[in-house]
Amino acid sequence: MEKSIPNSKQDKQEKITYHLRSVAPDDRSKQKNKGADSRKGGKENTGEECIPVSLDGIHSKLDTILNKLDSMETRISKVENRLNKVEEVNVTNKKSIEELKTSLNMVDQTFTEQLKNKESEEHRSQAIVRLENKIDDLENRSRRNNIVFHNVPENYGVGDDMSSEDVVRFILSDHMKLEEAVDIEIERAHRTPARKQKSRKEYPRPIHVKLLRYGDKLHILSKAAKTLKNNTLNGHKIFISDDVSARRRMERKKLKDTHLENIKAKSDVKFAFIPMSLPPCIRYQTVNGVFKSFYLPQ
Repeated sequence: MEKSIPNSKQDKQEKITYHLRSVAPDDRSKQKNKGADSRKGGKENTGEECIPVSLDGIHSKLDTILNKLDSMETRISKVENRLNKVEEVNVTNKKSIEELKTSLNMVDQTFTEQLKNKESEEHRSQAIVRLENKIDDLENRSRRNNIVFHNVPENYGVGDDMSSEDVVRFILSDHMKLEEAVDIEIERAHRTPARKQKSRKEYPRPIHVKLLRYGDKLHILSKAAKTLKNNTLNGHKIFISDDVSARRRMERKKLKDTHLENIKAKSDVKFAFIPMSLPPCIRYQTVNGVFKSFYLPQ
């Protein structure tokens, strides 16, 4: 609502002067009565000279009041302007706060989704690891009765039309001199399809043998180290190992290349070796006769 503010100080003064003049006759009659009384006692005083003096004082006070009113109006106007600015700032702040709330909700939603995705990825990774372990375990279980003959000459027995199974039986009975070789039942034997090449030199392909009984495998492996030591076949030093997955072979190789010599070099270790067991490890005996095992760190 608009305020009715006087146009100027002069207008205000005129209004007030008019009001004073409208009440002046009564005052003059009073002053005349006072003048008649004063003539009795002395000098005559009409009272008309006091009115202008009183009006000038009133005008002076009115000017002071009007100046103060103008100053107050100016201050009020400034306060109103400031309040308007504050309200505008408040409106802007409210909009900013709403935008921040919206952004925060979006960030929270994004973080929640990322957390769920991370948990899903971790769950998938764990599931993949479990599946890989199960597959590796199944592969090794399927090879439980298998053994591998390494470095057997490729041309051995070819002229006599000997199969891989015949070569294995000859090694067991004639080369290793195992009396139980006749009773060992072989389900199948074959060489690895591709030859392994290393530094442009061809090595004989291994012969993979599947035995009927797990006990025969343990018996052959227990005798192999003793009977094949310093016992070559057509100039080739052969050795026998169990048949495990590629993952387990890599773990054994890492144990041999990285940790075996370090363990043997310890002052309190009597001897150390890598057994044909799963999971791969290094078995060693201390000088006190205590056997311990070392596994690859996870």
